[in-house]
Amino acid sequence: MTDQLYLLISIGIGILLIIESLVLFKKRAPQSAISPIALLVAVAEFGWLVVSYQVWRDVNSLVPNWFSASFMAYFLAMTFAGIQHAIKTRDQPEMQLPDHLLLIGGIFGLYFGLAAMGCWYFLLWQV
Repeated sequence: MTDQLYLLISIGIGILLIIESLVLFKKRAPQSAISPIALLVAVAEFGWLVVSYQVWRDVNSLVPNWFSASFMAYFLAMTFAGIQHAIKTRDQPEMQLPDHLLLIGGIFGLYFGLAAMGCWYFLLWQV
């Protein structure tokens, strides 16, 4: 995967995170009602985690290490926060995602998309 393609898809991932956050925040339904949306985005995020790790490890990549490392850190932090929330609410019949996790997802999506645009623009003029 080229660096420019990685950054262009990263812009899409950022937009996807924003849309997911807005949809889940607007619905405010129990987890069972939103599981297809959350599952689709979780699979996309996991796939992008693998790609980001490969880009981070590639010594010939022009993508800054902080960019791909930030996605890996976000994914791991949100995974651990989700596990912690699931453990806390395991006795409740319906799990609902907390507002602060949805907000963090949307804010990170905005950051990730804008940072990808900036890195892509920088690479466009470097190559």
